[in-house]
Amino acid sequence: LAQAFFLIYFRAAAMAGAVEVPAVKLPYEMGHVRQVLDSARDTKYVGGHAGAVTTPREDARKFRCPDQLAETCECIVEMYELLWRWGNLDRKNRNFYRRFGFVIPDSIVMVKGKPYAWYFMSKKDGALLRKKSESLEISVIEKAFTDMAESAKNKGNTSGIVAVWIPMTSQFPEDRCPMRYAEYMSLTDVRNFLKSGLNATRSGLLQAFVAPHGISNLLIRTVQFHDKVSLALRTNRYLLSQTSIPIFKRAATFDGWQGLSGVMYKYVNKRAGDDIEERIIGAANSLFARIQQERVRQMHFLAPNQYIALHFKVDADHVPHFIFASIIPEEEVILQTKEKLIMEDEVVTGPIPHADLIPGGTDRRISTENGYEPPMTLRRRMLEEQEQAELGEVDENGTTMEPLKLVTAHYHEGEDARPPPPRAMPRSARQTSQERAKEFRPKMTTAMPTLPTAPYAAVRGPVDPASTGRVHGGTSGYEVYMENMKQPLILRRPGDSTQGSHDPDGQPQESTGELPPEVHVEG
Repeated sequence: LAQAFFLIYFRAAAMAGAVEVPAVKLPYEMGHVRQVLDSARDTKYVGGHAGAVTTPREDARKFRCPDQLAETCECIVEMYELLWRWGNLDRKNRNFYRRFGFVIPDSIVMVKGKPYAWYFMSKKDGALLRKKSESLEISVIEKAFTDMAESAKNKGNTSGIVAVWIPMTSQFPEDRCPMRYAEYMSLTDVRNFLKSGLNATRSGLLQAFVAPHGISNLLIRTVQFHDKVSLALRTNRYLLSQTSIPIFKRAATFDGWQGLSGVMYKYVNKRAGDDIEERIIGAANSLFARIQQERVRQMHFLAPNQYIALHFKVDADHVPHFIFASIIPEEEVILQTKEKLIMEDEVVTGPIPHADLIPGGTDRRISTENGYEPPMTLRRRMLEEQEQAELGEVDENGTTMEPLKLVTAHYHEGEDARPPPPRAMPRSARQTSQERAKEFRPKMTTAMPTLPTAPYAAVRGPVDPASTGRVHGGTSGYEVYMENMKQPLILRRPGDSTQGSHDPDGQPQESTGELPPEVHVEG
């Protein structure tokens, strides 16, 4: 009852003009967004651009230390179980790509050094399936990656990258890997990893490498900040075919130093279709909704300033693949979504202060009711009339008619009929410049802003040579004034200072705009 009474009172007061209806409240604080964007101007985000460096020396130091190129990258392995259950809800329509717009590569979840689950796409009906427990053998996994390497080689993929290892993130620190970096592996690296690299501290994802559609490796990251889903594309600066360069340096994107790749906040692929970006954002939006429904954030005890990021990749056949999901801080989410956030800032949506002073900032326009015509329009019309008089009139059939001839005593053959020159208006009928300006000057809807009094005043020297006390033959007042340049030319007005002036009673004085009586200029 109290809430209903308050709503009735608020609406009545708003209709009466007593209460101003507040603006639409955003689900986030714009002041916090501004603070994050301003604080991003450091060595990591120079000028707000990710991947920029402050000096070439820092860039060279990074490349001299290959062990410092990797950055923390962990994945949420529960996402693949979520996708598998999500894809099997409808038994009649099991084609995963047709339903959700993306697929996943072969992904093997490892828990404490042992295979836990193997997810793959069915070649029969396109469903997302999970292998049986008897297929989770090291020999079977090794054979599968060997076949993948042979198939990639036959398709012309010369990068030599077969798989990628991504450690697992967990809400329990003891379950996380000591080495929390992604690793790109060749076929030899995969075999060594399966034989001797797995131990009780290894938990994560071993995934088949998806060759991109271009010549360099790329990865698409999507994030959701409240109701806005944004996209960022990272492309490695090296070619995948440059086998002389280490694998990680030519394959790292979001999992490596930002100087190894370039970032764009849009994705364009004409071969995949003009709507490929909208398709990826739509798939990410539906997946974010499913994550919220499955309460993945609560499962990992995420703080309010932690967000889930979804990573996609488009292969050579222009099919979007879901790679992994990670947890990133709020600062990176805001920086990625800044183009959409700044459009909701009150600086952009609110009224512009003193917009009346800007040309065209008001709805008032020059009135032509009194016969006023702008100078450019008047000049254009006179030129058109003059050109038409010189060329002659055009009849209904489009034929140019001969110009009129003067039929007077002063007429000569071949002379055109031209209008006589306009007579000058009498001086009494002329208008002053101020009167003409009043006719077309737009009227302001607000009062003229007050201008503060200048805190300084110029000291004018004598202009009369006789006032100097000396006789200068042929000299002007300006020359005499130049002789007195040593005198102060600018003096502070009384009462104008940074701290403010006060009278003997302690009250502040106001500026009178006059110089003190003791200030004078001697000749």
